[in-house]
Amino acid sequence: MEDRIVKWLSSVEPDSTLLRTWELGGGISSAMTAFTISSNGESRNLILRQPNDWTLANVPYVVRKEFDRLGALHRGGLPVQAPFFCDETDSHFGRPGLVIEYIDGSPDLNPLDLSNYLNQLARQLANIHHFDPNTPGLALPEAAVHEFERFRDGRVPPADPAFQVDRIWATLSDLASPQTRNEPVLLHGDFWPGNILWRDGSLVAVIDWEETRAGDPLLDLSISRLDLWWVFGRRAMETFTECYLAVNPLNPIDESLLPLWDLWAATETRVEPREMGPLVRFAGTA
Repeated sequence: MEDRIVKWLSSVEPDSTLLRTWELGGGISSAMTAFTISSNGESRNLILRQPNDWTLANVPYVVRKEFDRLGALHRGGLPVQAPFFCDETDSHFGRPGLVIEYIDGSPDLNPLDLSNYLNQLARQLANIHHFDPNTPGLALPEAAVHEFERFRDGRVPPADPAFQVDRIWATLSDLASPQTRNEPVLLHGDFWPGNILWRDGSLVAVIDWEETRAGDPLLDLSISRLDLWWVFGRRAMETFTECYLAVNPLNPIDESLLPLWDLWAATETRVEPREMGPLVRFAGTA
């Protein structure tokens, strides 16, 4: 990979020098290689992000869409990694990928000031929901009109009995008629502490925009609520929710269906092909 990056640099920034590379962990749908380059006496860090085989085969134009989406979000002022280069072929890096900004920060699951932490999270989620989902370049999938009908028409997915998915599914199948009561907003789709980067107590970036779409803001809120409860406890979840509802520029939000969205989040699964077999990911696990 170092040789490939050196060759790529010679074509896009011939005055740059590759100083080092290192692998970044934590990615499920993509492999990530960080690298440092030096140019004109200054060094900077970048990330090469390469989707796995399943993602490339099942998500059309995934590299271009992510590149364009990050560009639109970055230009709109959201704290995301700025995109630098996109290659939808295997000519530069051996497989399709995009080069994005490396932001100096890390997830924080043990904040010194939990109240301030939750306040920043809530305000950032509100900022995302205030971002115009019709912004050119976001490449959002078509919004689902009847989010709950799948519980009436679909089959219960296999899951550990401890999650009580069959019981939750049965409850939601009896309540499949409720319709979204809020106007669609931009959703992150996986807004949990593992996708938030912090530095010195300040939120510096929101990463992993693969699940982005337009929809009811309660969907994002419920995913965050569940994850925060698991990580920090119920009171933290309630504090975050109260703050979000207070600062959201879309107020008043109709929160009457929040309990149903909480159940929806509890059953949300994603199957990712891995060498060891499929991984079923419940909201809140990484």
